[in-house]
Amino acid sequence: MSLEVKNPLLALKVAGMAPSCVRGSSWSGEPARVVIAYGVGDGSLDVDCSHLIWIASDVADACGAVDRVTCTMDEINVLKTALWKCVGKKRSWMIMDGLDCRDVKAQVEELITGIELSLSKTAYFGVKELQNVLLNLGQGFDASALYGKYKGVPAVVCGAGPSLCGSMEMLKKLEGSTMIFAGGSALGALLDGGVRPSFGLGCDPDPVDEQIQKGLRAGTPFFYTADFSAKLLKQVTGDKFWVRHSGALAMEQWLWDKVDALDIGWNAGTMSAAVACALGCDPIVFVGMDLAYGSETKAAGIVDRENVECIDATDKNGDRVKTRRDLVMSRNWLEELIKKHPSRTWIDATPRGLAIKGTVNRSLHFSPLPEIELAKVAINEVDICAVEKSIASCADLVKTIEKDPRAQVLIETECFYRHLRALWDIFKHTLEDKNRLQEYVFYKRVMDGFRRMD
Repeated sequence: MSLEVKNPLLALKVAGMAPSCVRGSSWSGEPARVVIAYGVGDGSLDVDCSHLIWIASDVADACGAVDRVTCTMDEINVLKTALWKCVGKKRSWMIMDGLDCRDVKAQVEELITGIELSLSKTAYFGVKELQNVLLNLGQGFDASALYGKYKGVPAVVCGAGPSLCGSMEMLKKLEGSTMIFAGGSALGALLDGGVRPSFGLGCDPDPVDEQIQKGLRAGTPFFYTADFSAKLLKQVTGDKFWVRHSGALAMEQWLWDKVDALDIGWNAGTMSAAVACALGCDPIVFVGMDLAYGSETKAAGIVDRENVECIDATDKNGDRVKTRRDLVMSRNWLEELIKKHPSRTWIDATPRGLAIKGTVNRSLHFSPLPEIELAKVAINEVDICAVEKSIASCADLVKTIEKDPRAQVLIETECFYRHLRALWDIFKHTLEDKNRLQEYVFYKRVMDGFRRMD
């Protein structure tokens, strides 16, 4: 193996090149708390930062310093643990001049975004989400009873991108020949535009946009996750279908009967695609799935994005646009969904925005659909009272856990401990001290939040 690959920094020294030849592709010259080095040195770089994360394709000896992490891109779990050091901190990249690290940077930034989204989702320890779960379960029908029942039925998946408003006339022509899925705020936007969607979908525990509320009382059948806003679910006048999903809270999963969970992705738009695919729909058409913003800063003319942190991107027409990392991850998730279902036809009818690999351009002419009757299978009863009792029991045990060793054993037998442990597995990465006592101090903070649960 060449010296350049085995030890790029030593290769530079042998070639008599100055250290200034090592540059950062996004290096600002200003101090950074975290530096991510790729293809540079042997893990012993003299970098002025709090944490150095060194990624290489061929690692010899791992660096012993506690503030440095040495790993390869293949060591994904090691890398994920290391990247928690990036959360909330200014970071820069260092790469050897001429080395193309775009793919590596994209993968690392996606991992960081996933970590930040996981942390954001549990920022308030899941109090609101679990409260929604306990209020929502049992309200509707079992969505899984519909899976696979609509093979070959065309579906239009509507996102709330800026182009949605300009697609209303096309959508009106497709009414009656396709099933139209409206995720989140797209539901209200479609009704405002004179389009009656076949389904609405919601997965946000606390939506800030009031646009979705416009469609809840229209009698549209509605797919929901159990942690969706209980306040808004009460307003739904159409049939409700509960979607069990793989990102559900540990306590919600404990309440389930034995069924497979659906991967719904990152938001109501990806959830729409997941549900349409699970139903068996084919082809599946994307409309309003811009996943980016051009000159407009409002999605579907309703959601103001001016104060949202954006990144630069190039859209399918070669134009420069703004997007967000979570939208890029949504695009990547859609591409993975398409890969998993290659026999389906995926059509991108969104005129602009990020390109979605695996989609095709095709005319949208479909035969009229026969009247479709949705199977309404009741949800098996769940023991919600057991969760409420376990929350109270854990609150009492946490109070005595430092004094009575038996409390440590008892709390681990409680069903709510699943939730506590799942939170700890996330938040422990943000702490320098991860000992047993710190773990139970953390549980005390969590229980303080749940005692205030209405």
